[in-house]
Amino acid sequence: MQKTIIFDLDGTLIDSADGIVEAFNYAMTKNGLPSQPRDEIVKHIGFSLDHMFGMFTDGNFDSLKNDFTLKARHTVVDSSNPLDGANETVVSLFESGYDLGIATTKWRRNIDSILNKLGWNEYFSEIIGGDEVTKIKPDPEMFSSLMALMKADPENTVIVGDTINDILPAKELSVRNVAVKSPYGDSKDVMNLNPDFFIEEIAHLPLTLSRMFENENRIK
Repeated sequence: MQKTIIFDLDGTLIDSADGIVEAFNYAMTKNGLPSQPRDEIVKHIGFSLDHMFGMFTDGNFDSLKNDFTLKARHTVVDSSNPLDGANETVVSLFESGYDLGIATTKWRRNIDSILNKLGWNEYFSEIIGGDEVTKIKPDPEMFSSLMALMKADPENTVIVGDTINDILPAKELSVRNVAVKSPYGDSKDVMNLNPDFFIEEIAHLPLTLSRMFENENRIK
């Protein structure tokens, strides 16, 4: 049976924090609001823009999001780089026969540009961005839609991410999950959800998956 792995992007496979911070503070200052410290902004990467801006202002979210999106077209793509071990992990899993997908709040245009920059286009069979669903994470729609596109069997699917926005919907869909230690902040909230597995870095994923499915086969 085909094994499907669905990845989050930021904080799981890539780091685009510098570009996100730049676009975020560009939107804030353009709307007459004070810029915010990098360390405070990165804590909220992986959440919706409504959530991110809502942590710092009660202002006009539509204007803030529009300005962020325009700026992010350049800054987020330019700043995106693989996290340590991510490239090797993606290639290894692809070559081992896993079907790989991405579910991220990033807009599809930016996702495609990032994958092209990193040379990862061939490795992911399906992708869903935040502008392609009506409800984004932690709502399960993004993951259920992607699983439908990938014709994924829930029992043979694993969701991998660094925030509660990945683990919560995985549990709601009764899909196995692996939490990765986030480079952006404390993983306490993720650990409180009791993910099926927790790994310190993405390079540990191939061995974790091998053990997961090996144990399953032994039980059967």
